[in-house]
Amino acid sequence: MLYGANARCDTKPLAKELLEKFDRSFVEVINAPPERLKEVKGIGDAAVTRLKVVRAAALRFMQASIIDRPLLTSWDQVVEYCQAKMAREEVEQFRVLFNAH
Repeated sequence: MLYGANARCDTKPLAKELLEKFDRSFVEVINAPPERLKEVKGIGDAAVTRLKVVRAAALRFMQASIIDRPLLTSWDQVVEYCQAKMAREEVEQFRVLFNAH
């Protein structure tokens, strides 16, 4: 992904630096705020955009896989949902979940 944003150089060291900065987690990298990503030398708007597109695609895929199905049928699924949607947000969120049965 980074190569597409900067095809003139080897992006492997840049990818390693991003992973190191964000707890060796690709999920943390794509969820990081743009300002934090840009703290890494070599990360500009194009690279941030590519990483955010991957995040948006992953969220869309997750949403598509649960349409027309019981969304949360166990506490484990409630926790997984909350982590996926809110865990890495900078602004605190409040959600109301209710049992429709």
